[in-house]
Amino acid sequence: MSTLLIDLPSSVYEYIVKLMNTQCLVAGKQKYRIVECEAYYRADCHPDPYVHGSPEQKQYETWYFNGYGLDITLGKEHEDEDKCVYAGILIRGVCTLEEIPRYVSGPANVLRELIKQFGSVTDSGSTFYLKDLPPELQIERVIYRSTRIGLFQKKGDTDFHIRPYRFLTDLVVEHKFKSKEKALRQWVLDRRLDADAAHKIMGYIISGL
Repeated sequence: MSTLLIDLPSSVYEYIVKLMNTQCLVAGKQKYRIVECEAYYRADCHPDPYVHGSPEQKQYETWYFNGYGLDITLGKEHEDEDKCVYAGILIRGVCTLEEIPRYVSGPANVLRELIKQFGSVTDSGSTFYLKDLPPELQIERVIYRSTRIGLFQKKGDTDFHIRPYRFLTDLVVEHKFKSKEKALRQWVLDRRLDADAAHKIMGYIISGL
C-alpha cells in the first residue's frame, strides 16, 4: 500500500487541538500556551521513518527528551513489537500568558526557557507539567499546518518528509517561528490566507505576493 494514502490517526489530531486550545504548560511560576508543535507517529499502518523509535516513545503522556527538545509521548506498548506505536508531539514554540505575550521559538529555546524557570537546584518545586487553561482562554484557535522542520528525505521515503505534520497558531508579527515566510507563501498559495494578511503577519511586504 502506498504511504501517500495513510494519514495520522484522528486521535493525534484531536490531542493536538486540545493541547493548543485548552491547555497550558507550567514551569515554575510561569505559564505558557503551546503555539507550535510537530507530530511524529510510527506504527505498522503509518511507517514514519523520522520517528526515533526510542523505548520512551512507546509510553503515553510522558516527557521525552529527543536530543535537542521536548516531546509529549503518545505511544502504545504491545507484547508484539510489530503492534507497538512510537509517537510524540515535539514542542517547537510557546508564549507566555501575559497581557503582552512573549514568544519563544525553537525546540532547544523552549527547553531552555522552561529550565530557566526552575531557579535553585534545591527547590523541590522545580518541575513542569500540563494543566487546563483558565476557561476564558479556552477558545477555538485557527491551527495552520505546514511541513516539519529540518527533515532530509531518507532512502525509501515517498512523502513523509513533506507531510504537513507541523501545527501553528498565533500568526502575528511577534511570533517569529522557523521558515515563517516560506510557510506564509504556501498558505497564500493554498488560499488559507490572503496576501494582505501575510504581509501584516510578517511586518513587511513579502516579495512576489
